Amino acid sequence: MRALKIILGRKGFDSGYGGHPSPIMPNGDMISMPIPSSTDNINYCNLKYEGKAYSEIMKELYKGYIKTGNAKVEISDELSCHLDLDINRDVYERKDGWKAMFGQISGSQAHLEN
Repeated sequence: MRALKIILGRKGFDSGYGGHPSPIMPNGDMISMPIPSSTDNINYCNLKYEGKAYSEIMKELYKGYIKTGNAKVEISDELSCHLDLDINRDVYERKDGWKAMFGQISGSQAHLEN
């Protein structure tokens, strides 16, 4: 029998990127807020929870600002993010053939090697 490896990890906002906890909505739904990223082409306004843009939810919950490393930035519709964990079809407009995914790249990926 082949041994399986299970990797548990957190995704979304942390103390350095985002600077706030991801919300648990009044109905109990959990939203993993993706970290801000200047190199990705998805904006928080493109992501939706029950038809409401993540950027609007964030403005309400986080008093208009999040962290990006050592800087504090204003939440706007132009603010981009890294959508990982990408497992919820309803969060973002999808093309035919979309499949759920998550993963690591660069230094983060090296932590998983053994």
